[in-house]
Amino acid sequence: MTFNVRYGTADDGPHAWPLRRWAALEAIRSFRPDLLGLQEALSFQIEEIAEVLPDHGRIGVGRDDGIDRGEHAAIFYDGSRLGVQDSGTFWFSDEPDTPGSRFSDCYHPRVCSWVRFAQGFACYNLHLDNESGPSRERSVAILLDRIRCDVPVLVVGDFNTGERDPCIQAMRDAGFRDSYRILHLEGEAATYHDFGRDGNPEKIDYIWIDGNWKALRASIERGQVWGAWPSDHYPVTAILTR
Repeated sequence: MTFNVRYGTADDGPHAWPLRRWAALEAIRSFRPDLLGLQEALSFQIEEIAEVLPDHGRIGVGRDDGIDRGEHAAIFYDGSRLGVQDSGTFWFSDEPDTPGSRFSDCYHPRVCSWVRFAQGFACYNLHLDNESGPSRERSVAILLDRIRCDVPVLVVGDFNTGERDPCIQAMRDAGFRDSYRILHLEGEAATYHDFGRDGNPEKIDYIWIDGNWKALRASIERGQVWGAWPSDHYPVTAILTR
C-alpha cells in the first residue's frame, strides 16, 4: 500500500486529522499491508499508525532534520515476514545525503526512504515536489541512480504528476511498470480527490514494479470509511508475487 495520509497539523476543518484519524487507521488496518509507504506523515501520526500494525517495524526520518522533524516518507513492514538488511533516507537535492537539503526551486525538502530486506528485495518510498516539474525530473534521476542494486525493486509514492509527465516516462524507460496499469489498462485513475472535492484528475500515486515482479491485484481504494474520507488521497494497493 502507498498512502499519502495528509499531514496531521493541516487546517482542514471537518477533515482535520483528529476527525478522520480513525478512518485512516481503519483503511490501513483492514488491508494490513506487508509493506506500507506513507507520505506526509508526521511523527505523531506514525505512532498512531503503529498501534494498528503491532507486528510491523518501520524505517524513515523527518525530512527537515533527518531525525523526526517534518514529514516522513516512512516504510512500515511486517516484521513476522520480513527482516531488514539495510535502510536509509536521501534527499532530492544537489546534496542528497544532507538532511534538510532541497533544490532551490522547491519550497520544502523532499525525501526518499528505502529498505533492503533479507528476503532479497528492496523498496523505495518517496514524495516528489508538488510545484516544480524540473525538480521532479531531477529527483527521479537521483532515485534511479541510487536504485542501482542486484535485487528486485519496488518504488512506491506520491509523484505529484500525471501519467504523461517526463518523470513518469523516465520510470518506464528504466524498466519499471505501474502495477495498477498492468491490470487496468484503460479508465480514470485519479488518486488525489481533495476530500471529495474533485482534486486532480490525474493518477499521481504509484506502486512501481520492476521485471522481477508480477501484479496479481491492484486497486485504488476510493471509498469512504464509515462516512469519512481517510485522507485527501486515495490509498493505492497491490498484491504482488515474484
